Amino acid sequence: MAIEPQPENVAVSVLTHPSDSSIAAHTVPHLLQQFKSQKLFVIVDRSRGTTRVFEELVSQWKNDLQAVILDIPIGKEGQATAKRHFGRKRLPFSDFRGVPLLAWAHAVDTAKAHGCNYLAHFDGDILLHCEQGAQSFIDKSIQIHQKHPDLLVTGPLPGPPAPDGPRGQPNGARLQDDLWLIPAFTSRRFVIDVNKLEQYLPMPIRWTSSRRRILQFFTGKSAVWNWEYHMNCLLHETKLFRGDQNDINTWAIHLPDHSQHTANLLPEIIAHVESGWAPESQSGKYDLELAGWQQAPNQTRRC
Repeated sequence: MAIEPQPENVAVSVLTHPSDSSIAAHTVPHLLQQFKSQKLFVIVDRSRGTTRVFEELVSQWKNDLQAVILDIPIGKEGQATAKRHFGRKRLPFSDFRGVPLLAWAHAVDTAKAHGCNYLAHFDGDILLHCEQGAQSFIDKSIQIHQKHPDLLVTGPLPGPPAPDGPRGQPNGARLQDDLWLIPAFTSRRFVIDVNKLEQYLPMPIRWTSSRRRILQFFTGKSAVWNWEYHMNCLLHETKLFRGDQNDINTWAIHLPDHSQHTANLLPEIIAHVESGWAPESQSGKYDLELAGWQQAPNQTRRC
């Protein structure tokens, strides 16, 4: 018999960094306010410094939205996280792209440390529409996890609904029952069963190449694949799978452009997303196509 979902079983994390302040000023409150009944965490990457504007935002998230602010672990804490997830204490702080390797792993560990069985994570460039409220999305996510023992992650529909389903997904994506089975992990938005993941830790460390692994000792440039790639390998090498929800009432959009121009338009775009409005040109598309959102609402339709 399925256990009735409880709010305290779920932690919600959002990842951002100072260089995205103009975007995060809008997206982080947009996400956190929808999940106010859950434990809220904002993971901040201050590894390259911070700014006064960003620290003011952090204070707002902490004081106004009751979010716990977490830095990406370094030192002994970072070594402990690396050991749990990758089986070795000493790893480069960043992956080969320069992105902190342990950011998402730290979110998983934080959820576990606070007694949560599930983590709902969103990068700071995600917009989310939940027609029936975020709690309904969380409850459904837990029920789907309980129904499918081999499900590792679920998430909202990628992009506003389209008659032929989400577009631009990896080859092999297919609809089965109430889920889009997508043969690729995404670190941008997911609801994960932290206890299930723990059963498969530590993951073997993945290097971009043997040559770059050797060179990193001389250049200081990481040769480690990103966390998303490691999770992809985990899905491909086990019976676990990702299943995004085929629910037209819950969908997400990614912001590929972090420019000030996009930031200036975000208040209006977020208002549309929260109301369920999207341009026809965005249907089924996960990455935001800005041109369509600058049309008048009466030229499009509500999802």
